[in-house]
Amino acid sequence: MGLLLLAGRVKKWITRHHLRIPLNKLSTIHLASDPEVDRQLQADPRARAFMGSFPFPGGAEAFFVNTLKRVARIQVPTLILWGADDKVDPPKTAQLLYDALSCEKQLHVIAGNGHMGHMDRNKNQVFELTAAWALKTLAV
Repeated sequence: MGLLLLAGRVKKWITRHHLRIPLNKLSTIHLASDPEVDRQLQADPRARAFMGSFPFPGGAEAFFVNTLKRVARIQVPTLILWGADDKVDPPKTAQLLYDALSCEKQLHVIAGNGHMGHMDRNKNQVFELTAAWALKTLAV
């Protein structure tokens, strides 16, 4: 990614246009644990367009965001839902995020879900946990 970022910066400096890389041609990124959901996501025209022409340096923030540096400033109650089968960002990141928070917090690593948990095998669990958290923390 660092090399792509450098190449993108050079191209943008010379041409004023981003370097566009077809990430979906470089490797298959599994967003969902459920193969059927993942197939649907991979076939979605918007996802294909996004992954088929990823801009560098413009899209670099999607890869190089260090949320853990800033998370200690969060003061509102925070619910972390993470797929146990997340291939984009592993569950270890969820634990690091949870540990860095100093506010009221809850962490749930959901078995059978990948990165797109709200669409995956156990999406109902995601919705139930979210609703329960909202009712608890937003109560007047």
